Amino acid sequence: MEGQIVSNPHHITHCALRLGDNLAALHFLRSLALSNPSHRFTHYAHLCYVAQLSEVVCDLRNLQVCSLESVSESVNSAGGFWSMKPRFASLDLWKNAHGHWERHPLRLDYAQFYFAFCAQKARAMGLTPEIWRTDQIPFDYPALTAWQYEPFDVLVVNSPPMSGQFPAYNEGEMNRLVGALVARGLRVITTAHTPHPCGCTKDHGLTVSQIGALSHFCKYIVAVSTGPSWPTFNTFNAESVALRVVLIEKEQVMISPRTVNVNNVSSARHELSIAGIL
Repeated sequence: MEGQIVSNPHHITHCALRLGDNLAALHFLRSLALSNPSHRFTHYAHLCYVAQLSEVVCDLRNLQVCSLESVSESVNSAGGFWSMKPRFASLDLWKNAHGHWERHPLRLDYAQFYFAFCAQKARAMGLTPEIWRTDQIPFDYPALTAWQYEPFDVLVVNSPPMSGQFPAYNEGEMNRLVGALVARGLRVITTAHTPHPCGCTKDHGLTVSQIGALSHFCKYIVAVSTGPSWPTFNTFNAESVALRVVLIEKEQVMISPRTVNVNNVSSARHELSIAGIL
């Protein structure tokens, strides 16, 4: 109709879970925002994560991250903090909403499940999925190239997993692994403090995006599958990382070259020994 004002489509999503879950959701939303520049996208996450998540989308004018607490309905006692959602219509981008992931036949293959997840959620938004190849899964947002760091031999993501990805996690075992690497004379930096003389990203207040940027300057990555590990899977270090050992229980995360998945620290040590690092 002549003179009618047609507003740009506005897609509203949320994820009331942890940092890693929201990082995966934002990577999906970035792909849609880039392919649909006339559409607006607003994603809601817990306030404690908004600052770090904003680094993932700060280059896009049509995608923003907002505080879930500012728009949420009353929290029910059963789910509490983890069940919050906007009081208006919003698409839930947690992969296990309503038990979806735990019932899915592809749940133990990270890449194949992510393809299915992106296709399902894009269709729910009336859009075409933009992620369907493994090389599209690693993060590629510009903030990952915004910082320069001194080189390290090994980045160890030794932060404890918060969502059951690696139930065999043991702080003492991780500390002993770091100690063995340091004893070999390697330049090591960790994401959680250890009793050993090495760097720690916490001492410098690094965000997860800065840890992702730091990974470009590390030859090896040994990572518990947890929030800070995800931005280290990025397109900018695809050639520079010689070996990546991921500590995870059953799921296979094979989305970057030269990656090995193990379910205990002893196996991680074995892989590092085979590579001549330990």
